[in-house]
Amino acid sequence: MDKVKAVECINMEIQAIENVFLILGDVDNCLKNFHGKKFSKRVDTALKKIDKNLKAEMKWNNFLITYEVKSIYEFKPCWQVVSKYMEDANNLQLDDVTNLVKEKREYLQKERAGLKAQIENFDNTIKEYEELQKMTYDFNNNIHWSMRQYADIGCFENRR
Repeated sequence: MDKVKAVECINMEIQAIENVFLILGDVDNCLKNFHGKKFSKRVDTALKKIDKNLKAEMKWNNFLITYEVKSIYEFKPCWQVVSKYMEDANNLQLDDVTNLVKEKREYLQKERAGLKAQIENFDNTIKEYEELQKMTYDFNNNIHWSMRQYADIGCFENRR
């Protein structure tokens, strides 16, 4: 993938983070309406009114809200907005959802700053990766099979 396309994809991730960040307050207010109630499709429908990319589900007593990210890949990456284990799936205990949202805000700010830094250091990161790739290749070619076997040294893989 070329630099322009890679940066474009990273910017899509940043945009998704910013979208989630902006709707967290609305998600918080929406979930307060369902505190103490049984999980149903109504939760998902209410969240979709906030943003069509939001999805609520209950899996193995884990209440989960995700935000689906537009992607160039076949799989649909998503950002976890809220996740909470429920002792009783028939009774949503969302009294601490404001704290969960606050933690998510802090996490998203750090994540966004990290991605922006990755874009700024893109060329250096690619250069460092290529150097490590060469070192890995050289190391693998200079270790005899007997050294690998008797000293229990594995072969480094380059998964590209």
